[in-house]
Amino acid sequence: MEEFLRYEHMKDEIPKISDFYKIMGDETRLEIMFLLMEAEMSVGEITKNINRDQTTISHQLRLMKKSGFVLSTRHGKYIFYSLDDHVKNIIKDTLRHLNEVGNEEK
Repeated sequence: MEEFLRYEHMKDEIPKISDFYKIMGDETRLEIMFLLMEAEMSVGEITKNINRDQTTISHQLRLMKKSGFVLSTRHGKYIFYSLDDHVKNIIKDTLRHLNEVGNEEK
C-alpha cells in the first residue's frame, strides 16, 4: 500500500472525505453535476433543465462552489457555472465502477 494512504496518515482526512461524499450524495446536486458535465450553464439554464426552483439551485451551487465542485465565470450580468475537472473524473470513474460491478453480478 502506498505510504500516504496508510491509516495513520489518512485519519485526519476522514472528516473532509466524509464532507466530500455528503456533497456527492445529494440527488439535486448530482443532477446539477451531470448537467455541468455537458456544458457551462447559468442558474436559469440549470433551473429549466432539472425543474427545481431558482432558490434551490442557487443554494446548491453555493455549497458546491464553496466545496470546490464548481467554478463560476461572469459573462456580463450572468454567472455561468462549470464542473471542476477532478469532479468530472470522479463521476466518470464512479460510473465505470458501477458498470463493472453491475456486469459482475449478472
